[in-house]
Amino acid sequence: MKLRLIIFVIIVAALTNNCYATTYYIHPNGGNANSGTGSDTANAWQSLYMGSKTTFVAGDNIKLAKGGVWDITGASQNLTIRSSGTTTSPIIFSSYDSDLSTTEKPWIQGDFSGNGSSCVYINNRDNIVIEELKTTFGNTGTDYCGNIRIHGGDNILVNNCYMGSSSSFGFYAFTVGSIT
Repeated sequence: MKLRLIIFVIIVAALTNNCYATTYYIHPNGGNANSGTGSDTANAWQSLYMGSKTTFVAGDNIKLAKGGVWDITGASQNLTIRSSGTTTSPIIFSSYDSDLSTTEKPWIQGDFSGNGSSCVYINNRDNIVIEELKTTFGNTGTDYCGNIRIHGGDNILVNNCYMGSSSSFGFYAFTVGSIT
């Protein structure tokens, strides 16, 4: 009887592991007052800030519209990842086919000054996947700048991303555990 109860609990835990995970969408023609839970412009968020200020849970997916371009002119506009996933349910930042394109990677382009500036920033977060993004960054800061900047954290995967035109580092990682 105890064995059946243990098996039941394991099955329920496995099935509900991602039951609260949500897919969010960011589209340059969306609206920040939207729910973010639909890929069309009537539901998608508009700015990267919405992806930065939201607390995500393990298994959440945050998708940027292919063909979308986000010009960031200050650190408050970049994509700052503030939540951690788990080893079995990472938080994934990627792209989706949109009305703008089905092939062009979402493009985050930054041009602002300040040490530690970046298009995408991860600070002491674990179990994060970043894939299929394009970042370019022209910065006049002198230290710790980059298209994608990771300061601390573990089990971070950066896959199929284009990082170009950086006046500092294209990719900067400091005190990171496992990064692929």
